[in-house]
Amino acid sequence: MRTGSKTSEVNLDPPGTRTLWADRAGDWLIALAKYPPGEGLGWHSHEFSSFHLTLAGTSDERYWKFNRGKLAGTAQYYGAGVEHRTSFGPDGALVLHAIRPGGEVVSVDPLAEPNPGPMLSIMREIIKGDEASLASIEGWCLEMESSIAGDESGETDWPGWLVRVRQRLFDDPVEGLTVRDIATDENLNPSHLARTFRQRLGVTIGEYLRIRRLQIAADALLTSDKPIAGIAIDAGFCDQSHFGREFAARYGSTPASVRKELRTGLKSLVLP
Repeated sequence: MRTGSKTSEVNLDPPGTRTLWADRAGDWLIALAKYPPGEGLGWHSHEFSSFHLTLAGTSDERYWKFNRGKLAGTAQYYGAGVEHRTSFGPDGALVLHAIRPGGEVVSVDPLAEPNPGPMLSIMREIIKGDEASLASIEGWCLEMESSIAGDESGETDWPGWLVRVRQRLFDDPVEGLTVRDIATDENLNPSHLARTFRQRLGVTIGEYLRIRRLQIAADALLTSDKPIAGIAIDAGFCDQSHFGREFAARYGSTPASVRKELRTGLKSLVLP
């Protein structure tokens, strides 16, 4: 395999973390790392902006003003210099990183929601590992970056109500709240709430709920043998067909395909 030439050179914190695969793809450093159970990183920040995709395991994180847990199938963006702390769950975590140490850096909102589809495509190229893989990975990195390029708000001083609303939707996306319900609880005009939320997060409240429900569904898809129909209902989708359409639109492949190809392909990289 020609790819993975940087694997022995990339060492990530905390101690006990194993780099399973690493290489350069143009301006990007790509690394697949397995983090130890129960370990964590105190308050820290990264010199370079990066994208992360959790493939297995869990972790809890305080990032900027919010608590955001990492589930399998969740893609996240990390802005350069944004402080955060992380603690890994009892099974540790398997995480794919795409770090931008070179080239022009795109400035975006700290809480931009990257499209996970390109990250999954990068993982497929790592598994494939042929002579064209690094060029393909570089292309997917650029596409991933472009998926959040329009999310720059230029403002980091969020009102308290917006912090509470965003955290509430993140923690319980299947609660079934309406915009009017949330506005009433926060003593706000519904139009003001909806408009400000979209301006600051780059998506509507409904779109944010859909993204979060898909993250929860992706975790169940990758970490359990539960039938896809049951996963769809638990995540708040009306049926498997609706879930399949939304999942494919965001992840670039059907739920069944993602479950099969990642479970099969990761075995060769993760198992001793």
